[in-house]
Amino acid sequence: MLSLSLFVDRRFWRLSAVQVLGTIIEAAICPAYLVNITHRLSWNYIRLDVDGAAYGLLRCSPDSLVNLKAAFHFALEELEQVSADEPNQRDRVIAYRKSLLR
Repeated sequence: MLSLSLFVDRRFWRLSAVQVLGTIIEAAICPAYLVNITHRLSWNYIRLDVDGAAYGLLRCSPDSLVNLKAAFHFALEELEQVSADEPNQRDRVIAYRKSLLR
């Protein structure tokens, strides 16, 4: 579903078909990269004051919402563990997770 949305909205993101395909392959190889991909898209292409993860949660179908939230939760927990040595970064990840998954 995310692949279809990304491909359909590729003009909005200003991505070529090859770039969309590369992003889809990257997400398929390692689903934990999904948050990184959505952040990268939001920093480079978004025209709204939200990030890619929030956009994905708003645009996905109701059937996929639970799975997408679970994937984001898992990825953000992993990121929190990785940044455990940096208290400021860890606090930012925790705050982001709470605001995104409320």
